[in-house]
Amino acid sequence: MANVHRFPDPSLDPPQTVPADKSAPLALVFTDMVGSSAAKRAASLGADVQERDRAYLEGIQSKHLRLIRDAIADHNGKEIMTIGDSFFLTFADPVDAIRCSAAIQQRLRDNPIDTPSGPLKIRIGIHIGTPEFFENSWHGTDVDTAARAESAGSPTQIVVTDAARKAIGEPLGIRFTPLGTFSLKGVGDVKLWDADYDNHGPRPAALLSNETRKLHRSVLGSIAAVLLIAAIGLTGRYLWLRHQQTSAGGPIGAKDSIILADFVNQTGDPVFDTSLTQALTIQLQQSPILNLVSKQHVRQSMQYLGKSKDDVLTPAIAREIGEREGVKAYLTGSIAKLGSSYLITVTAQNTSTGDDIASEQAQAPDKEHVLEALDKVSTAMRARLGETLSSIQKLDTPLGQATTPSLDAFRAYALGDVEHEKGFDVPDAEGHYKQAVEIDPNFAMAWARLGVVAINSGQPGKSMEYFTKAFDLSKNIRERERLYIAGHYYQNVSGDVQKTVDTLQLATRTYPLNFDNAVNLGVALGTYGKIEESVEQYKRATKLQPDDAVAELDLLGVQIQLDRLQDAAATLATTERLKIADGTQVISGKYQLAFLDNDPATMQKALTAVQGRPDEYQLTQLNAFVEEFRGRFKAADAVWKRAELQAANQKATDAQAFAMLVAISGRGLTQMRRYRRRSQSRTRR
Repeated sequence: MANVHRFPDPSLDPPQTVPADKSAPLALVFTDMVGSSAAKRAASLGADVQERDRAYLEGIQSKHLRLIRDAIADHNGKEIMTIGDSFFLTFADPVDAIRCSAAIQQRLRDNPIDTPSGPLKIRIGIHIGTPEFFENSWHGTDVDTAARAESAGSPTQIVVTDAARKAIGEPLGIRFTPLGTFSLKGVGDVKLWDADYDNHGPRPAALLSNETRKLHRSVLGSIAAVLLIAAIGLTGRYLWLRHQQTSAGGPIGAKDSIILADFVNQTGDPVFDTSLTQALTIQLQQSPILNLVSKQHVRQSMQYLGKSKDDVLTPAIAREIGEREGVKAYLTGSIAKLGSSYLITVTAQNTSTGDDIASEQAQAPDKEHVLEALDKVSTAMRARLGETLSSIQKLDTPLGQATTPSLDAFRAYALGDVEHEKGFDVPDAEGHYKQAVEIDPNFAMAWARLGVVAINSGQPGKSMEYFTKAFDLSKNIRERERLYIAGHYYQNVSGDVQKTVDTLQLATRTYPLNFDNAVNLGVALGTYGKIEESVEQYKRATKLQPDDAVAELDLLGVQIQLDRLQDAAATLATTERLKIADGTQVISGKYQLAFLDNDPATMQKALTAVQGRPDEYQLTQLNAFVEEFRGRFKAADAVWKRAELQAANQKATDAQAFAMLVAISGRGLTQMRRYRRRSQSRTRR
């Protein structure tokens, strides 16, 4: 119902008289026909517009008008105006207002008016107040409140404001049930009641009450805690630290940004494919001053050039991207075989001219020493590009010590990171990481990555095992990796709040340009209830790397938690624009926003979108919780069984066990609360 009401036309509407006491409380009633627009356009009413309009007016609208006006006459009401298919009525006695409204609904039930869309249905809103009389009608906030109360109702419902409810009292035959407090557009928060006029029982409002929205957010927060979709909401697979996935992403175009092209493998040995690029990335990321453009951004830029995002990033393409986006320099690397030895070359080149800025080489006597040679080259390159000796000495750990001395294990790890960056954690990235630890059981970062995969796939038990293993092996690894593993361990295993925050704050100070550190600190702060501080970290992360959706998804979770739904919708649009390869986390965001907006059609689209995906069981569990929340327990049982089967197919044993527990022992919301309490006590010990 609009805030602006049409002034009555004296030639059409009954003339109104100025009331004797304009300050006396007045019962204000609005009625509205549900679905009238669709009924008017129905093809069954006629072959053309004129014929349909005539049939509607004569066969439907005339009966509707007669019904309302007969009830008004029988209950001492006044018709102020008609607004399309709506009426604005007033009553001096609020009891007359409720009895007239009940009579309208009962007469319509006993003598249905058929329309092409089914029996005609009306919703009614009642408020009491002291509006202003002007130009032969009533105006003001009280009128708007009555109109908004009507729009909050569902078909066949009578909605009464708290003020009207108090004025009406307890009339015989009508029972009132509180619906909650509603934020009505242009009016504010208003408590509304359902008027049960036919012993039907309380009818649900068309809108969600503030209390229901708050409960929804609470349910979503608890679901997120149990499923570990995210520490504070929605980020799914991308929420957790990625360490080597992206680098310290300052704004693209900053003069210290560098693009790293894929290593050119001239040996013909596939073991060097991917692995050397990843190894050089790891070494350069130890620097607090070098700012590598994120892989995700580079892959998107390749698509703008007409390339596939999966094509090799050659030096020529790297230079073209740099020229287009104002990046100062690009790095190229190559490996060639010289007899039984290998020559590693890394060169920094000026994007504008193609001239060499710096070049470094090292020779490895055999394959087993290639990583060692690459380590020497990268350390020298950091110095050539401006990093101080003291910084390099402090933040430089040899690759063999920090990661693994096995080139085969490192290649498996690098391939896992490639899949992880695309969002394909299960089973793709997981399989590569497992292969890495099978080759080298002391590979700390591979164990940590398995912990991330377990977190992302809703398996907290496995994640604790993997993070503990990584932490136990982290004594001699590089500082950046050590902080990464420690942050996960303190947050997900020991539950030490202060150590978690201290570790991540140290990481942000040591690597101020690093995107991951800002995201992780935001996650930790949000998990421990410092919501506004976490928002600031996410905003900082988006400034460091505006092309990455991770921080945007974190913001989405916080915005839903704070009921900032318009902001959440805008953030969701941004994450969709960023086009993450695997959009499960974006789909989860859509599902949860649709849940808060009471939009079952969009919720179903989200469920359909993840069908067949390895992590489908996570959204299926969300669906099961929602079914229970709505009281559809039989349907929820079936959904829990489906989630159990989906998790079993992916060997997600923690998720399978939880779904099985619910199926055996009853309601998931109850088990969720018990599970959450146990989980919290375990992590805090």
